[in-house]
Amino acid sequence: QTLRDAQRYCEEALQWLLADDLVTQVQVSITRPAAQKLAAHVLLQRPDGDPIDLTIDDLLQVSHAL
Repeated sequence: QTLRDAQRYCEEALQWLLADDLVTQVQVSITRPAAQKLAAHVLLQRPDGDPIDLTIDDLLQVSHAL
């Protein structure tokens, strides 16, 4: 449940990029590399085709990741 919630929160936080046509696609993947850690991989597809690939190693320690 925690992984799904974290993925949903990340996707919701990035929706404005889609709404403002700054990206054409948002893909979020959340993993748990350790018991007290969540990691996020975010792939943003820009309209020009050049992707932005972000990795956040410890999502629980990031107060303002994006």
